[in-house]
Formats: sequence, C-alpha cells, structure tokens
Amino acid sequence: MADNDLGLISAESDPIDQVSQLENRYLFNARRREERLKVVIHYITMITILLVFIVVTVVFLIRVSHFIMPDDYKWLTDEQLQSVDKFFFSGALGGIMTRHVGKLFNNA
Repeated sequence: MADNDLGLISAESDPIDQVSQLENRYLFNARRREERLKVVIHYITMITILLVFIVVTVVFLIRVSHFIMPDDYKWLTDEQLQSVDKFFFSGALGGIMTRHVGKLFNNA
C-alpha cells in the first residue's frame, strides 16, 4: 500500500513540473528575444553612426579641398560653400553629435 501512495504523489507532481518547464522555456525564449532585439538595435545604431561619420568626413574633406585648391579647380559656388559652413558650424549638428557620442561613451 505504501508503494501505491508514493506512485500517486509522483503522478500528481508531473503536471506541475511540466507547467514549470513550459514557463521556464517561455521566459528563457523571451529573454533571448529581448537580447537579440538589443543586439539588432545596437548594430543599427553603430551602422548609422558610421554612415553619418563617413558623410560628415567627406563633406569636411570637400570643404577643406575647396579652401586649399586653386580657383580653377573649385566646383562649388560661394553659396554652396556657405551652406556647407552652416552645416558644420550650426549648433544643431554639434549638439546632436555631442549627445550621441556622449551616450556612446557613457554606455561603454
């Protein structure tokens, strides 16, 4: 009779174990999904920062080349050069770059 009682106890605990295993799998997969999402967002952010850096560097090099080159080789007008200067020396661009670089270094 004692063996039958132990069998009933283990049979009753199986559904609870199955539910807890399902809960653990769900929670584990949810954590994995969250981590994957964070990794994807990180890569998108880093690629965006890299692209912005490349564009700003190219525009800066164009501006410097126009400053150094003789007049015969310049292809931008004075108005276009002024708009490039506004782009670099405006407070908005500097503020955006400072904020993002600051966040990047604070998170690292």
